[in-house]
Amino acid sequence: MKLPDGPTLPFFVQTLQLIADPLKFLDLCTQRYGDAFTLRLLGRNSPPVVFFSHPQAIQSIFTTSSDKFELDKKCKKLT
Repeated sequence: MKLPDGPTLPFFVQTLQLIADPLKFLDLCTQRYGDAFTLRLLGRNSPPVVFFSHPQAIQSIFTTSSDKFELDKKCKKLT
């Protein structure tokens, strides 16, 4: 499964930008990559984090049964 596009900056730069001005950074990502984008925030060996900003997408995520999602070995279900 292909993840949504996102910044290609190193993870530590993405993390610093998110910490320094989270609303500005997330707004810029939404403007550049659309309603869904991928960030790498937690370190070189951590899984990517996918952000969604469209209300309908967020509603679908929280109302769809977790067994309907495609998860690879690196992902963990939040239960």
